[in-house]
Amino acid sequence: MADSKIKSMADILAAHPLFAGLDAEITDLLGGCATNRHFPDGAYLFKAEEPADDKASFLWMARIPAQLEGADGESLRLVDVELRRAYQVATASPGFNAKDLVYLPFPASMIRERATMVFVYVSLRERRDVGLGEMVQILKVGEEG
Repeated sequence: MADSKIKSMADILAAHPLFAGLDAEITDLLGGCATNRHFPDGAYLFKAEEPADDKASFLWMARIPAQLEGADGESLRLVDVELRRAYQVATASPGFNAKDLVYLPFPASMIRERATMVFVYVSLRERRDVGLGEMVQILKVGEEG
């Protein structure tokens, strides 16, 4: 007779080779977030070098929070992820004993493109743009605390 015990998602995950060796606490946590879905043989979730249909899953896999606490304690919700490109074409800095900034344009060979990712969080009263560097710090604090 087949085993008639209903298995939890944590039990199913713990029995899978991909999750072998994980602590029960971790598989219980993952099991609480998991859903049971079946895919036909040969199906794939995504392939390298192909556009992602489910971009939100990549945010989840990277542990990007869907909400942050705002300055007034109100929840800010993630509404946009922007890729920003910029070109620094010059530098401007205070000069010695000068009333204006010293402006130094770069020669064309020194101009480089920079790209960054910005996570936009909003509430009714506040908008917060979180750069990639700040997001890394938020994630580190979340891991520690």
